[in-house]
Amino acid sequence: MSKPTRSLLEIAKEVKSLHDRDEALSKARAKTKVEQRDVRLRIGQLVTQVPVEQLGVVAEKSGYAVARLKDFALVREAWPEGTFPDDASYTPLEELARDPERFAKITAGMSKRDARAARGGKVDTPSRWSSQVKSDFIKEALADPEVARQVAEDVQTRASIARAENDLFREHRNRRDLDPASKNLRQTVSGDDIIRRIIAARYEINRALDQAMDEGLTTAKRAEARQALAELTTTVSWFSSFLESGDTSFEEQLEQLLSQEN
Repeated sequence: MSKPTRSLLEIAKEVKSLHDRDEALSKARAKTKVEQRDVRLRIGQLVTQVPVEQLGVVAEKSGYAVARLKDFALVREAWPEGTFPDDASYTPLEELARDPERFAKITAGMSKRDARAARGGKVDTPSRWSSQVKSDFIKEALADPEVARQVAEDVQTRASIARAENDLFREHRNRRDLDPASKNLRQTVSGDDIIRRIIAARYEINRALDQAMDEGLTTAKRAEARQALAELTTTVSWFSSFLESGDTSFEEQLEQLLSQEN
């Protein structure tokens, strides 16, 4: 690793900032692979300035494991600027980093799977993926409107999603039912109270948006806000489904959905 040109604390602080950005990009559904590549290569460049014996300090401050920091540095040193396609994502660069013929093998639009095949490695099949990897792959695919439409047209897939949503709803309801304060409050809530709560919630969301636009949010807080809004969207979806179906049970709704196939 090269000689440090900045203090260890300065490097650790920037790596921590890049770590937060890296996590936010990993969760984003937009096309951010090139930006994430640049973030990780920048981390690798910073790590090359840190003596190996001091990587533990950067790891502790940044949230990355020492091994991961070393991987970033290895990839950065393996791929100087201008040696990979402009649209290359980070994963194929990482996959080919130790391949002596990497500059000849890297191609535009290459995926990690393509890179592994190019270096002669064993290619994982979807059946061997972890549930998290499968989930990430599906969410990325669904960012394509045409893919999302085809998935939505499949009745069995919609039924599987409905079952999963029902399981999540039951878990949410069970946690709520175990909360004594929530139980006592529900006993006093009338129909008018429910409407007032919905209006108040909308007002608070608008206030939060105005405040965010006026004051701004850090990268980390943006990621937290997106997660909170995703959970809120799920709750609103459940509420809308209840209003549309009344007291119809999930099993009855699922039976109606599956009957569309016949």
